[in-house]
Amino acid sequence: MTNQQNQQQTTENTTEQTSGSSNANSLELPDVESVLAEAEAAVGQCCVMHGSFVQYANIAGQKVSEIRSTFRSGWSISDKAKALVRGKEVDENYQLLQGETLEFAKQSGVKG
Repeated sequence: MTNQQNQQQTTENTTEQTSGSSNANSLELPDVESVLAEAEAAVGQCCVMHGSFVQYANIAGQKVSEIRSTFRSGWSISDKAKALVRGKEVDENYQLLQGETLEFAKQSGVKG
């Protein structure tokens, strides 16, 4: 086989491979409506954090004491853990506003 024939055969093989694999590499785009629905559901949710636990929930308007009670057993939140919103300590009667993050933080080096 000559060099020219060899190059032509290589070109034909490459063309067959790329045209046959276009379906395998096609990208499936997400449904726009479902993405928008998820985004709308997330807007206005509050974030609750304690240690490695993080959860977004529709808890705007609830008091810190109510939220602490809800998450206490599953996340082992101590009564001594400080409640922080925007990095500042808040009392148990503070009502969470839409979109705020509530963090329950324990003193460094203290177990529980």
